[in-house]
Amino acid sequence: MSQVKLQAAYYHQPDKRLRETQAKLFAALRSVFKEKQDFDNIRVSTLCQLAGIARQTFYRHYTAIGEVIELNIAWVANDFLKQTDQIHDSTRYAPRLMVDLIDQNRTSFAMIFWSHTEQPVTEYLIRDMRRVNVIRSTNTPEAIFAIELYARMLINFAQLMIIHSELSRDEFINLYQALIPAPETIFHEK
Repeated sequence: MSQVKLQAAYYHQPDKRLRETQAKLFAALRSVFKEKQDFDNIRVSTLCQLAGIARQTFYRHYTAIGEVIELNIAWVANDFLKQTDQIHDSTRYAPRLMVDLIDQNRTSFAMIFWSHTEQPVTEYLIRDMRRVNVIRSTNTPEAIFAIELYARMLINFAQLMIIHSELSRDEFINLYQALIPAPETIFHEK
C-alpha cells in the first residue's frame, strides 16, 4: 500500500513589501555582523538608515531587531521543508539536506548566536515541527518532548558546525547521522 506524502511547507509568498523590507534589513544586519559589531549596541534608527527604510516601516513589521533574524530563519526553514516535500524518502536524505542547509546559510545561523536569538528561533522551530507533526500524527506529550529536544539539537548542531568549520561536509553528515535521530523515528507513533 502506498503512503500519501503530505506537503509540510507553506507555499504562499509573503507580501512583496515585507519581502523587500526583510531583504534590506537583513542585508544591513548582515553587514553589521560582518563588521563584528556588538549586536546589543545596534539601534533601530541606525539599522533603518543602513537599510534605507523608514523607522515606521520597521515597526510596522517588527518589534525588535532580532525578529529580522528570526524571520530569515523561518524562511530558510520553510525552504528546507519545500526541498523535503520534493523528496520521496526525505528521512534517508535528512542528514545531507540539513548539513547543506546549515552550510549554505552559515552566516544566517551564525547571526542567531551573535544576536542571542537562539530561544525564539528554537521556539519557532518547535511550533513549526509541531504543525508538521499534527499533519502526520498526533501531538502526544512524548511527541511534544521529542520535537522540543529535536529542535534544540538542530540549533546546537548548527552552532557546532559553525565553530568547527575545519570539518568536512562528509564528516558533518556522518556526525549528524550518528548523533541526531531521523525525524520519522521520533515523531510518529509506532
